[in-house]
Amino acid sequence: MNKKIIAKASCLIMIFSLLFACGDDTIVRDAAYPTQLIYLPAAYTNGQFVIDDITRKRGEQPIEGYLYRYIVDNEANKFSVPLSVYRAGVDNKGSFAVHIKVDNDTIAALNAKGGLSDILHVIPEDKYAIANAVQMGDGAEIAQFSLDIDLDYLLDNYPDKLFALAIHIESPDRKVNPDLSTVIVIIHTKIMKPTADFSVSLDGRKVFFDNKSLMAGNYVWDFGDGYYSDEQSPSHTYEQPGTYKAILTAVGITGNRDRSVQSVEITIY
Repeated sequence: MNKKIIAKASCLIMIFSLLFACGDDTIVRDAAYPTQLIYLPAAYTNGQFVIDDITRKRGEQPIEGYLYRYIVDNEANKFSVPLSVYRAGVDNKGSFAVHIKVDNDTIAALNAKGGLSDILHVIPEDKYAIANAVQMGDGAEIAQFSLDIDLDYLLDNYPDKLFALAIHIESPDRKVNPDLSTVIVIIHTKIMKPTADFSVSLDGRKVFFDNKSLMAGNYVWDFGDGYYSDEQSPSHTYEQPGTYKAILTAVGITGNRDRSVQSVEITIY
């Protein structure tokens, strides 16, 4: 038999022997995972979380429970800003505390730097509540907390005050992303109350209502002839000639607590 063929056959036998011998002897070792980092997702935009319109949704978020920019609770007299600490890393192992503190020196520095449309006013200590710490659970990637502000205080300073509070996180057990460790929550009080406004145009007996209201999310139209609508900018056809008083009620973030009403007389020929 050719020696080269015998040598190749021997090599193949050795390879198969090694493969079968190692079939159930795979060794699994713990990997050295990258260090976990914690941060404030709300600090993504230049370290500022600005609430200057009435849109409540924050947009598509990958974090469960992180849905609203703010929640208004008339009964408890609270304007709540939902916030959270997020954990990034290959795994979510370990439970630990995250300390929360207010650091308004950041606001003073921002005011001194300028570039804002108006000066930021620090929310007084007796007008807000926030937890001192939050617990990140083992296996969890998010720990939630909220900034609760006195609703009456914001309403009393409508419409031209910019209020702010700087929130900082730290933990003795995990590293904090230094770029996302502090967020300045900014609230423009112009959002607190609606302003009803509209104009009309006629095409025969059909009237088109152009809604120009500010800081309103819901609308009630009374066309003055027994018909109503909750559309934003409806149209309405009057069946009989005459003079009608069309009334728009604009409802803001506090619901019926702070409504705004405008009316216009319309003459139909």
